[in-house]
Amino acid sequence: MKILILVLALISLFLISPSVAEAVPFKAADKNPNVVAHYEEGVHGIPVQDSGYHEGEDLVTRAGKSGVFQQWFYGEGQDYEGDHGHHSVWKQSKDGCPPNWFEMTVTEKSGSNFWGDYLDLEPGDYCIHTNDFRVAK
Repeated sequence: MKILILVLALISLFLISPSVAEAVPFKAADKNPNVVAHYEEGVHGIPVQDSGYHEGEDLVTRAGKSGVFQQWFYGEGQDYEGDHGHHSVWKQSKDGCPPNWFEMTVTEKSGSNFWGDYLDLEPGDYCIHTNDFRVAK
């Protein structure tokens, strides 16, 4: 009888013990409320770049309600050899843009601008600065 109780107890423990869970990919962009857009692949526009397409990963964040956006891009482009990256900062212009910044005018709110409705840009002038970098991912 003791053996039967022991066997039943071991079977019960085996059945209720936690099983190995499958790993779920962690995507920090999904958890961050400041992320307004994240595309793992696709064609993207890079501010102040006269070159053609840029294809790869794109992440856009907003600094709270400040109206300051940052864009990180990593991938390949028509005028680049190999993988490259761009980091852009967008902020509303108050009295023009600093030297080496690109000025862009948004005439209508949201969905009508070239850069996508996810930016939720207010109409007005924006200063954009883009840095290029080469990294190994």
